[in-house]
Amino acid sequence: MKDWLTTAAVGALFALVSACSMMGDESDNTSTAAAPMYGGSSTGESMAGMAPAAGPGAGATMGEQAMAPESDAMFAQDAARSDSAEIRMARMALQRATNPQVRQFAQRMIDDHLQSTAKLMAISQSGGVTLASAPGPTGQSVIQQLSTMQGASFDRAYMRVQVQAHQQVEALLQSEIQNGKDPRLQAFARQALPVVQSHLQEAQQIASTL
Repeated sequence: MKDWLTTAAVGALFALVSACSMMGDESDNTSTAAAPMYGGSSTGESMAGMAPAAGPGAGATMGEQAMAPESDAMFAQDAARSDSAEIRMARMALQRATNPQVRQFAQRMIDDHLQSTAKLMAISQSGGVTLASAPGPTGQSVIQQLSTMQGASFDRAYMRVQVQAHQQVEALLQSEIQNGKDPRLQAFARQALPVVQSHLQEAQQIASTL
C-alpha cells in the first residue's frame, strides 16, 4: 500500500518542520530536539513506484514528485489516507494554533475533508472496497512532528506543510482525472480538484504572512 506522502516529500517536510521550530521565539518554549530532521529508518526506504529518498539538492515540491495511482482502488486509498491526515492535522491546529487565520483554515479543512471522505466512502462501498481510516506511516510521522510544537512555531510549520501536502494531492487528483478507469472516481477527482486548489491558494496566502 502506498502512503499519501512520498519518501522524498516526507523528508522535505521533516526538514521544514524542524526549521520552523528553530525559527520560533524563545517564548514559544519549542523543543527543537523533539522535532528531529528526517532520516529515521522507519521512512528512509524508497517505496516502490515512488520518488527516491531525498538527497542533497532534492528541492522539488511534493507536487512535482507526486505519485500516479497504480489503479483506481489505489487512488481511493491514497485519497482516504490524505483526508484522514488532513482532518487529524486540522484538529491539532484548533488546539495548538494561535493565529486566527490558521484556526479558521483548520476548521475549513475539517469540514471539507469530512465531506470528501463521505463522498469517497459512498463510491467505495458501492464497489465493495473498504477504505483506509487512518493516515499511512509517513503521514503519521508528520503529524507526530507537528505534535511537538505550539503557538507561532506550530502556525508556521502547519501552514507550510499544508502548502506542500496540497500540491501533492492536487497532482494526485489530476492523475486520476487523466489516467483513471472508474468514471465515479474520475468524477470525484474532478469535483475535488477545485476545492483542493482553493485550499492550496489559501494555504499559500496564510503561510506568506507567518
